[in-house]
Amino acid sequence: MNQGFYYDQDDVNKSPLPVGPKPLPGDLKYKDLNGDGKIDPYDMAYNKYSNTPTTQYAMTLGGDWKGLSFSVTFQSATNFVLSQFAEAVTPFFGNLRDVHLQAWTPQNRDNAKFPRISTMDNISNALSNPSDFWTVKGDYIKLRNAEIGYTIPRRLTSSLRLQQVRVYANGSNLFTWMLGPNLYDLDPEVTSKTEGGVYPTQRVFNFGLNVNF
Repeated sequence: MNQGFYYDQDDVNKSPLPVGPKPLPGDLKYKDLNGDGKIDPYDMAYNKYSNTPTTQYAMTLGGDWKGLSFSVTFQSATNFVLSQFAEAVTPFFGNLRDVHLQAWTPQNRDNAKFPRISTMDNISNALSNPSDFWTVKGDYIKLRNAEIGYTIPRRLTSSLRLQQVRVYANGSNLFTWMLGPNLYDLDPEVTSKTEGGVYPTQRVFNFGLNVNF
């Protein structure tokens, strides 16, 4: 269970240490859950939630007025977490994100939101040392589908011997609102515990014309 970062060398010297290479200031700091004075596999704990939502919701709204119609569908899932590693969260292996600019440094140790950046394997490595630090709340609301259309009045189309003419535009996977901080710009519908190589859900737009003779 993560409890921040080692503040300075004095904090390292006074704290329970992981088995293996000694951590440095700015590395992730873990709680000694069993109180034996060291950090090892016996200090592991389960997350409150898994990567599978316990509850899902959906809502569709629509209407029609004087030939103008619309519909929107929202989808939501709650009570689950996202956990990624490697390129998905690590700077210089993948995309740099705002949270990487807030990494621990001696000058930023009071406000750091990310461990010290290093190219060496250490306890802060998300691939070799997975932890709850790399887990974010997955709850979200998504605008799954939206469509707007207009049916041209019959008085304007009858002279062309057309029964109905309708123009429309729609889209899918339009917007996603995460209900917690999305530090690594993760798509909540992408499989958890991946390296970030999974292509996110695509946003699709369509424009069309329906003509009935």
